[in-house]
Amino acid sequence: AGAVPPYLSTELPNLLKEGSAPAVELVRLLQSMGYRGFKICRQTLYNARTVLGVSQETNESIMVSRQGIGLGASGPFGEAACDYLAGPRWRAAAEVAAELADGGPVWAAA
Repeated sequence: AGAVPPYLSTELPNLLKEGSAPAVELVRLLQSMGYRGFKICRQTLYNARTVLGVSQETNESIMVSRQGIGLGASGPFGEAACDYLAGPRWRAAAEVAAELADGGPVWAAA
């Protein structure tokens, strides 16, 4: 009882709409739960809106919506996740919180 999973993936609050305080609070909450390493990852690299496919009827290239075919992933998880600044390296809560308090990555607000 009281144990937390070794890895946890969560969304940051919208920095433009909510400001940086909720994001910093989230990092501090996770730290209080025992998490020590953090990665801020870009999901858009792995979350394809459309993909190039081949029509089974005409054998021609077509654009296919990602809806319903499992391409809405947020990217690699845990050790395989890639921080947008530090790559595979985990960052300390203080480092991530300071960055978020300073406005965070621009793309995290969109």
